[in-house]
Amino acid sequence: MTERPRNELFPSAGPSAFYGQKDNEGEALLEQRLTGGQLATAISNAVVRRMAEVSGRGPSRARTTLGADTIFVVVEDTLTRAERELVRIGDQELVLRLRESLQRAMHESLDNDIERLTGRPVIGFMSTNNIDPDLAVEVFVLGPGATNGRTTSGDSAA
Repeated sequence: MTERPRNELFPSAGPSAFYGQKDNEGEALLEQRLTGGQLATAISNAVVRRMAEVSGRGPSRARTTLGADTIFVVVEDTLTRAERELVRIGDQELVLRLRESLQRAMHESLDNDIERLTGRPVIGFMSTNNIDPDLAVEVFVLGPGATNGRTTSGDSAA
């Protein structure tokens, strides 16, 4: 395996993940930490995947910003065709309530993904949606293991 450059924004005590080969059962063999933009991209991809599993359609774009003890994931183009139709006929509040319920449904899975990728516990999760423009944000607050407070970003496009 070729060595990937190390991003020093997040030393090993901070948010990190591993990448590498998989064993015969598909489990990742933890070989090297992901940091910085690679970690942000892995988190963006995890959020897009979970949203698609729960709603049947994932957002078209996700951008993750990593802080010392926080992770912000802003997603765009999240609404399904049915939700857009409900908005068209004036049922925005129904769509927002539905989205809040879907976020509660994926909360535990998202927390598990973030904990696996960062190696740190999620001690707080907040989520909200906006109809126009079609945006949502997922905020994760991480437990002990703080870094220096710098931020970095990573994108994921569907």
